Amino acid sequence: MTGLPDHMTPEMWLAQVFASQEARRGGVLKRQIADVERLVGRDRFLDAAAARGFQVLQNGRHFIVLCNLHPVHRLRAPNGLSKARSEPAARRVLTRFQNRV
Repeated sequence: MTGLPDHMTPEMWLAQVFASQEARRGGVLKRQIADVERLVGRDRFLDAAAARGFQVLQNGRHFIVLCNLHPVHRLRAPNGLSKARSEPAARRVLTRFQNRV
């Protein structure tokens, strides 16, 4: 996928994104970071969201835009899941390191 079509400007793309029904309702938008960077640039996107009073989160390869001013609460972190996954990996790294010494 390339940049914007000839008839579209970065400003027009931003206006369309933030004028969507979901944004107008105070909902949640999700956009791939690579697309945002390619089409309008990260800083321009973040500035446009902030100018509208929207909050932007980053998770993996996506921006999540909260089109409202409500507080964000993380209800439950995946403690057991992430700990179970990270400990074996840490042991493998430590084992490899010890084998080299």
